[in-house]
Parts: sequence; C-alpha cells; structure tokens
Amino acid sequence: PEKQMSQNLSLKPSPPLPLLLPLLLLLLAAPRLSAGQDPVGCGGFVRLPQGAKAPNYARMRVQLYNERGNLRFVSDISPNGAYSVPVYERGQHTIRLSAPDGWHLEPENHQVAVLDQDSCQRDLDFRLLGYAIYGSVHTRGLRTGPPDLPLALIDRRSGSKLAANSTDADGKFVFVRVPPGQYTVRPDLPAGGGAAAFEKDHLDVDVANDNAKPAEALVVKGFAVSAGLADVGAGAQLYLYGALADGVKCEKPGKPHPEFRSPLPPTERPLCRAVTGADGVGRFVDVPGGEYTLVPFHPDYRIEPDRLSLRVRHADLHMGSVFKATGVVLRGRVVGPDGAALSGAHVRLVEPQGSSSSSIETDTGADGRFLLHCPERRSSWTVQVTYPDMLFLPGRTDSLAFSTDIRPDKFRVCGRAEGLGVRPVTSLSAPDIEASDTEQDGTFCIYLTAGRHVLRCGRAQREITVSGPTTGLLLKEQRVEVNGKVVGCPGGQCPADLQVTLSGEETSTAPVTANGAFSLPGQLPGTYTATLAGGDLLCWASRQLQVTDLSNKPKTLEFRVTGFKAFVSSSHDLELSYSPAAGAKPNTIRVAQGRTEICLDSPATPPLQLRAASCHRLAADTAKLERPGDSVSFSAAAFLVRLAADYPDIGGGSGEPVRIDLTADGKPAGQFNLKPPAKSQEPPVAFADMHYPAGAVLEARILANNSVLEPATAGLTVMDPLSCQPQTLRFTVRRGQRIFGQVEPPLSGVEVSLQLAGGASESEGEVEAVASLTTGPDGRFEFGPVLADRAYQLAGRLTGYRFEERPCKRPDERRTLRAHRLAGVHVQTGLPSVLVSMSGDSSRFHQATDSAGLAVFSDLMPGRYYVRGMVKEFRFEPASAEVMVKEGEVTEVALRPVRTGYSAYGRVVSLSGAPLADIAVTGVPDPACQQGTETADTDAGGEFRLRGLASGCRYNVSVRPGQPAVDRTLPPSESVTVAAADATGLVFYGLPRPGHTDLFVTVSANNREQRQSLHLTVHPELSPGRLTDACDLADRILMYSSAVPNDNQQYVVTLHSRLPRHLYSFGTEERRFLSNGSAVNLHFDFAATRRLSEREISTGSFLLIPFTALVLLLAHHRDLIGPAVAAALSGLLSRLRAAAGGGGGGDSPKRSSAGGSSGGDGGSGGGGRADPLSDVPKELLEPSRAQQQQQKPLYYINRRKKQGGGHS
Repeated sequence: PEKQMSQNLSLKPSPPLPLLLPLLLLLLAAPRLSAGQDPVGCGGFVRLPQGAKAPNYARMRVQLYNERGNLRFVSDISPNGAYSVPVYERGQHTIRLSAPDGWHLEPENHQVAVLDQDSCQRDLDFRLLGYAIYGSVHTRGLRTGPPDLPLALIDRRSGSKLAANSTDADGKFVFVRVPPGQYTVRPDLPAGGGAAAFEKDHLDVDVANDNAKPAEALVVKGFAVSAGLADVGAGAQLYLYGALADGVKCEKPGKPHPEFRSPLPPTERPLCRAVTGADGVGRFVDVPGGEYTLVPFHPDYRIEPDRLSLRVRHADLHMGSVFKATGVVLRGRVVGPDGAALSGAHVRLVEPQGSSSSSIETDTGADGRFLLHCPERRSSWTVQVTYPDMLFLPGRTDSLAFSTDIRPDKFRVCGRAEGLGVRPVTSLSAPDIEASDTEQDGTFCIYLTAGRHVLRCGRAQREITVSGPTTGLLLKEQRVEVNGKVVGCPGGQCPADLQVTLSGEETSTAPVTANGAFSLPGQLPGTYTATLAGGDLLCWASRQLQVTDLSNKPKTLEFRVTGFKAFVSSSHDLELSYSPAAGAKPNTIRVAQGRTEICLDSPATPPLQLRAASCHRLAADTAKLERPGDSVSFSAAAFLVRLAADYPDIGGGSGEPVRIDLTADGKPAGQFNLKPPAKSQEPPVAFADMHYPAGAVLEARILANNSVLEPATAGLTVMDPLSCQPQTLRFTVRRGQRIFGQVEPPLSGVEVSLQLAGGASESEGEVEAVASLTTGPDGRFEFGPVLADRAYQLAGRLTGYRFEERPCKRPDERRTLRAHRLAGVHVQTGLPSVLVSMSGDSSRFHQATDSAGLAVFSDLMPGRYYVRGMVKEFRFEPASAEVMVKEGEVTEVALRPVRTGYSAYGRVVSLSGAPLADIAVTGVPDPACQQGTETADTDAGGEFRLRGLASGCRYNVSVRPGQPAVDRTLPPSESVTVAAADATGLVFYGLPRPGHTDLFVTVSANNREQRQSLHLTVHPELSPGRLTDACDLADRILMYSSAVPNDNQQYVVTLHSRLPRHLYSFGTEERRFLSNGSAVNLHFDFAATRRLSEREISTGSFLLIPFTALVLLLAHHRDLIGPAVAAALSGLLSRLRAAAGGGGGGDSPKRSSAGGSSGGDGGSGGGGRADPLSDVPKELLEPSRAQQQQQKPLYYINRRKKQGGGHS
C-alpha cells in the first residue's frame, strides 16, 4: 500500500525536467506519517451473562472515533465475541459498539488515550447485559390501551420481580436490560385497590439471545365508571345505556320503578343499573371502552340533568356529583328515651334567617313518623321538635331523609329544696347545663341530660340518675365525718409530726396518732383533697388523696407507708440487695454512680444489712443501716477486664476453640480456653471476665489450629472507666481452610500463587496474590489457613508453560493445576503494518506484521482461536479465520488482502519552507460519495497521510481552521479525485496567526520646532496608567509599534507636546482602536498658536526706531561702506574654511563668499589654529533625538548665554 501511484490532480504546466528531478528525489526521501510506524491495536470482548447464549455477533459493529468525532475505523466482531481496531493517530479516541435497538451494552463507549505502542494493553470489554421485551396492552372494545399502566416483569423460575415499567400513550411497553431467561409480564397493581380487571392478565416471554415480542397483548376487561347525586345519598338509581355491555358488573335492570320514565327512545334498553350508596355515588365495574348514556332516577327527588353522555377510554371514569336534586321529601320518626314512638310530637322546619316563606310543620302519628314536603332543594334545614317534659335541641339536616330516629336531648327534673331559700340548682356533673332558680316555696325544675348527676343547691347536694322526666326530688343540707389511718409505720409506731389536711368546701387539719388514726368530723358534701405532712424519712405510696364523692355517707381515707429512706454513695453503678424479713426473698435496688437516695420497702426495719454487687470488684461489699436516714458508701478496688473472641462465621458452621495467653505487668497471668458460642447466640462472642487494678498493663496472645485470627496479639492499660463498660481485649476468629494440591504432570520450580476468585484477568495486569510458593520435584503445594468464606483460585507461572486450574466440586477437595506446553500461530498477510488480532475464549492478542507481512504468536494455550487482519484501505479473506491450536505445535494461517481504499500524501510548511508539525488536515468527500471525513496530523517533518479514501470519490483537502499555529494556508484547499492509486504531492503553506497588532501613526505639524516637541503614548482603555508603548517623534512624521498585544481590547493613542503652555495654545488629542490582529493606521494634525504678551509688543516698538535710522544711513553711504563690509565678510569666510580643513586645505571643498573670490588664508594659516568649536562646552554639543534613533553623527548647537557675557 505504500507504493506511489499516479496523482489525479489538476496541475499547472510542468516545469522543465532538470528542475523536477531534485524535487522528486526530495519527495521520495521524505518520511510519511505512519510509514515506519505500526498501528496501535485496541480491543476487548463482548462479555455475556453467566450461561447466556451467544448472540449473532454479525449484527454488531465496532467503531473508532478520534477526538474530533470523526469515524476512523469500523470492524466486525469475531464469533467468540472478541474485537480489535487499529489506531493510526496519536491522541484521545473513542471506541463505540453499535448493536440493534434493545440490546443493552455497558459501558456506552471507551475513552482511550493512545500515546505510544504500549497503549491499549488492557481489554476494553463491553458487557451485553440483556435485551428488550416489546409488547402492548389493549382495552376491550378499543385498539389501543391505557397509558401509564404499571407493569411488572416476573422471573418465572424464582417468582421475583425483575423490573417495573409502565405503558406509553398508546398502551405499548418495553422492558430493557432483560437478561436471558423465562419471564412473565403482568400488571403491577395493588391487591384490592379497585383496579380494572384483565381479560388477559399475563404474557409469558422467553428471552434467549435477541429481543422478544409476544404475539398476544394484555387485554383490560374494562374500567370503573361512577357518578354521584349531590346531597342525595343512598337509594338513587343510575341506568346505563350503550352498545357493548358484555361482562359489565352491575345489577340487571329488571322491572324499573313505576314512576321511572326514560328520556331516551323506547327502542333503547338499559344495559344495567347501579344504586347509589350512602355517599350518593353509583358505580359500574368492568365497563369496556366505548360511548354510553347515563340516566338518573330517585322516587323522592327531581334529578337534573335527566341524562348524561360519557365516553370510556383507558382509565376509570369518576365523574363526581354530576346530577343534582331540585326538590326533596323529608321523612323521619320521633322516639322517647326508651325508643318508643312519641305520638303527637310537633315537627317544624325552620326557614333560614331573613326568609319570607312560612314554616313547614306537622305532627307525628301513632308510630312517631312524620313526612315533610319541601318545594325546593336547599343547602340545609333546621328541624325543631317539641314534646311535653322533653327538650329537643334544634337539629340541622342536609335535605336528606333522616337515617336515624330523633331522640330527646334533655328531660324535665322537678323537686323542692328544703330550708335553703331562693337559690340556683346546678348539676356538678354537667357544669354546662343551665341552672334553674328555686321558687319562694323551694320548688324547682331543671332540664338534664340522661345519666348520673350530682344536684347542688347551696349547701344541699344529692346524687341522682336521670333516664326520663322526674318529679318529687328533695334537697336538704347534710354534714359528713371523714376518718382515716396511716398504715405500715415501722414497728407500728408512726412519727409524731404526721398530720392530715382536708381542703375543699372548707379546710380542716387533724393530727395522726401513734397508731396511725386520724378523724375530721362535720364536713360538707363535695370534692376535697387530703394531704399528709411530716414523716420525711419514710417512703409513701402517696401523700395526697382526691375525695370526689363526699356526700351524705361517712368516708374513710388511708395513707400507706412503703418503706424507709437511706442514702448510698457509690464510685460506680451497683445493685443493692437486702432481706425485708427473716426467710423472705431478697429485694434489689439499682444505684447509680454518686450519692443516691433509696427507699427500703416494708416490712424491712432498721437495723438492716445491705449487700452490694457491681461489675467491678468492691473494697467492701456489705454495709449496715442502724436507723432511717443513715448513709453508707461503696468503692471499687479492681476493674472489669474482658477477653472477647468474636465468631462472625459461627452461623455457617461449627467454630474452633481458641486459647488466650495473658500477661499482667510482664508476668504470666494465666491461660484462658474459650469455647465457640452457640449458633443461635447473638452476638456470637465467647468471653472471659477478670478484674485488675488501675494501671495494670495487660498483653494477650490468641492461638488456634485452623482458624484465621485477627489480631494475633492485643494489649491495654487498665483504667478507671467510671462506668460498667468492660475494658476489652478483642479478637476475631474467622473460619479457616487449608488449600492443598499438585501440579500435573509434576513439575519443579512452578511459582504457584493463591488468589481471590473473580480477580482481574490476565489482560488487566497482575493480580495481587494472597500467598505464593514454589513447588518441589513432586509438584505439591499447600496454603493456609485462609478465610473459609472466600473463593480462591490458583495460578501458576513457569517459562514455556501455561497453567489451568481444574474445577473442584467441594471447597475442601484436593486442587489440581494442569500444566500445558505452549503452542504458536504464524499469520501471513502479504502486507506490512497489518494489525492481526487473535482471540480465544478468554484471552486476546494482537500485533502488527513485519516488513514481510508476517505476525508470529507464541506461548498459546491449546484451544480454538479466531484470527482477523485489520489495516485501513484493505480487507482480508477470510474476514475471520478459525484456528485449532494443539499443544506444542505451530499452525500456519494465510490471509489474502483485497484493497478497498487509497491515501493522499502531502506536507504543510511555513513560507520559509520549515515543516509545521501537529497540524490537523481533513479530507471532506463530496456528498454524493456517502463517505466519512478523513483526518490526519502532520508529523515532525510536516508530512501527513489521509488514509481510507474511496476510489472514484473527490475529496476537498484542507488544513482544519481554528488551529493556534496556522491562521490560514496557501492554497486554502486542494481538490483530489481518487483513482485506483494513491495521491501525492499536496503542499500547503501555512501563514502564522499574529500575536500582536501592527500600529502605524502619522503626524503632521506646522513647523520643525513644533514637531520636535511631540511624543506619542499607547495604553489600554481600561488601564490608563499602564503604558504599552511610547515614542518621541523628533524629526519623524511616522511611528510604528508592534508592542500592542492581540487581545481584542480597546487601546488609546495620545499625542502630547512639550511646548510651554504660556507661550503656545494647543490641545491634547486621542485616538482609539480595537486590537484584533489587523493593522491599524491613525493620523494626527498638530497645530500650536503662539501667544503675544504686552512686553513683547512694547519692546519691539521702541527698537524699530533706531533700526530704521541705521538702514537709511547705510543706504545713503552705500558707496563708502560696501567695500569694507565685503572685505570683512571675505576674511571671515577664509578663516572658517581654514579651520574646517584642519589647517592644510585638505580634501574639504571650497566655498565662495558673496563678494566673489576664494580666501587664500585657508591653506597657509590653518596649521596652528584651534578648532572653532573647541570653546563650546561639551554639554552644548549633543545628538538630536532623531539622530540618536538613526545612529547618525549629526549635531546641533544649543544657543545659551556664557558666564563671561556675550553669546556663543
């Protein structure tokens, strides 16, 4: 493919052959991109789920894109799922795998940085995780189905839900990422949720190695339809009319109500009927999709509207209260407290406030029932019932017939209060009932609710039970005696400071006797609180009792002593125990750290022995209480230390006993054998407790035979923990196993490593070994103990061999590591730099062919392999060769190349011919070619190669715009039509992108003096104090600056002058420009006007008079003065020439005076004369600024006054 072919370009007339020969030799000798470099092979496998059937890999393609998104290569996948792509360009690339829709692959792509030949060493695998299931749901009667219907994908083998999804707007659904298996698709609806029933409620689908689409659809039997009558309730009838009613769940119409009149034509018959419930809603179930009409009816109401058209689609149709009753008939019954009917009760409907309508009223009949006809439908009515000796509170109804009987709310209770005068009678049990005052004779009547009441009138009080109207009740004042006792005083003797106070209607106090009795006579009936004071060293069940029922009967109160008090001080939490009586079961009390008040329960009495128990060892564990209120203390002398062995794996099998050797302060402190805990124990910990004083240093070492122990040793320094939390030396005992086996056939020197199963593959690099060893002559090996809950794999390494572990049925089975002598495969392609990929079931290799077109693969395991050749511009036959590699043999494979594309070669150089590296070149095909854009980067020699150009296609080749190193090229592009050969000779000249802006400024001034005073400054508009450039113009009229950066900012050019402001009038001018890399030309016109002061005008006027007189005098005597002036001028010029010529006349040209002849003094008198400028001070002789910049020796004389007078 590297052979040079003829070029199909439109070229200018060829130059003479002698000029072409050097150019052709240069082109032939120049290196091309990748001509001496092999492509980098990147690839991997398409991994499948465990046990999955391989898909048709021919439906998948691997695509390689460069960092600019251009497609660089397309490759097929081998029958074993392996793929490889050649990468010709260095940089970032993207590998994508295209597959049919529904095939779920992860990741979406691989990002690969190809920098050298060692890139892409690991496998870039894609995981084919599953396929798609496509299906649909239909509603019976329609061709589409409900949207957003939740569906579940169920694994038929396990019964578990694998995925959930919902239907789209047309009832279609799709499940993605479904692994191969047997599944059922069914609705995912809550049980008993009133969801629509299904005629076909599940679909069985088998997914193998492609997408699945069931032939049938899920069918919804129908949907629920409901409509309500506002404020009507139960009993209304809804008739459903329509064309499709098979399967609708509702009551069959039967014989309609005699008063029912359908508004529809007589030919239409109702399909079914629904009766409204208590909520006023009628419901139909499983209504198929279609058009229907709903007609309402109620015998007690007039319903509007009389019909309603509806359309059932793909969801339940709950229309709410779409019907309204415009008239109502109220029915009800009035009964007494015992439920018996009340005949003659007056029932009245009260009009709303402000209404002018008369009230509607009636009386109940013998059965207590009433009937009220209301001419219109209102939001509510107020019902008022009246009946002798009974009170019915006004009730509101919402225009519905009463569903329960109307019962009286209160009853009339009458009686007499004796000797109390006129006083109010109240119910203490119901304070909200209105009081009733007694008459002069003491009689009273009050309305009470049914139940228990305590009536009170003054100091008289009586308890009654009301169940109906009551008469003859008598109230009179009474006094009651309150007695009580204190029970449980130690030794039967109560403290002398005990007293009881009774507070309520009155307050009274009584002391408690030594035997605990007290009495409070003459108490009024009412509610009281009894409070006990004193006895602070005793414990009480309660010091306060509530007396709520003190009436006309004597009352007995009881205060109970529960024990006596004591105080305990403890350094840590502890438990106290004591015997309340001889032979009794001990009582226990938990005491917290610090000082605690405790109560020792009766019948315990001092003196009393206390026994303390703590998690720590106490200095003394008993103390004696001599009397109530005594204090005792307990303190710890040694603290709890625990040896703990965690058995996290005890649930999976029996654990192994362990031994722990303990030392304290460097001395042996004993051996502890810990047995494993029971399987059901939570947490699974075996431990041993001991006590040591604070500061003791403990060290423990754990030992076992077949368990994995972590850590091997542990230690701590005992401290006072201030709590009962033990200080623990903790170990973990994990169930272990020993792994042993042999290399077959036996080999010595095999490096066997034990690795965790499921580690990285060989292509992903080294796997960290848990342990490793080298076999002896018998090839045996043994590892352990290692964790038993882990799966392990073996790996072997020996030059010339590859090792394979034979699967084991049990974890404790003898392991076998099978050794295979490695084989080789030689692949001949006939072309150099062809990337040859060779893949087995779990391994993949690739390498580029040499100059003879040969790729050699060695150290191969026996088995089946697939060989593919890949190079741009060629395909190979066969595309994928299947090779059976046998142990220790070399297999020859031949791939025949067939050319499919060509290349375009060229260079990118600067205007000076220097090569430009890393320049992106693109070849864009004509749209009719239907080819992709090809790209390439120039190498260090500026050369590029566009690969894969299709024969017969025309490409527009150009340097990609927007690159930092090149602004544009000459020519901008070249058109290349590819024949059956490569195209060569493309050359692009790159013009660099400017990094600055060229600034040209011209200035014009009135005269030289003004121009020499000018200077220019350049600064950014946003930073006036930061000068970018500055320049004095002197004698120049043009300033050029290349110091302005190309930063796309505004800059300001300012023209300044050093002319004195008191002598000249002028302004400061500015120009602005945008620095964007383009040349900028600016111009200034400077004009300064001289100011004239009064002093200058007066002096000039006086000097004019003598000057005029002198001129007139000279004019009058011109004949006498003329010769003398001419002679003087001639002598002065001669001396000047002599001085300039150095005294000898030299080579200086001679000049004539105005008078005529040359002076002769220049040659004779010049030798001894000094330089006429020697008396001028050096600081007066200086180069002009313009000449300093031009480096020319031109001087001018500063005119200044000397110290001695006169001028020099």
